Amino acid sequence: MHTEAIITTLLDAARLLREPNSAVASQSVSAAYETTKSYLRNRFDPGSDGAKVLDLATEKPESAFRKAVLIEEANLAGMSADLVLHSLIADLRGELAGFVRVARQQERVWGSAIRVNAAGRTLVTGERNGGRGAVGCRVLPEIWVIPGTCA
Repeated sequence: MHTEAIITTLLDAARLLREPNSAVASQSVSAAYETTKSYLRNRFDPGSDGAKVLDLATEKPESAFRKAVLIEEANLAGMSADLVLHSLIADLRGELAGFVRVARQQERVWGSAIRVNAAGRTLVTGERNGGRGAVGCRVLPEIWVIPGTCA
């Protein structure tokens, strides 16, 4: 399993648990996340840069920079070959499978000749046709929902 997939799964769980509606998240997601996080923390040397970066990345899981640094530290520690970690991540993925990631993309646009572009999962830009420049750019957060409920 690639290190990026391991870290992405961990940070997806952290993001889910930090949501205001995290009470919806089952205790099993929380337990699997805490087990995986503590295993990773123990895998890094106590007080090492890797352990510090792990805490920073899970505090702010939406940060691409913190994720990249954590991936680098995990690669240096050889996490991609750790079979116990693979098992923990598989369990965490199984718990997260009941939740679906949805990007909020409801925007109202007023005026004439305005085009709205969506790129990736969360970036939405609006621009005015006719050479008048950009109307604006806004990054919209992802939300987590349980299938069958309202987003």
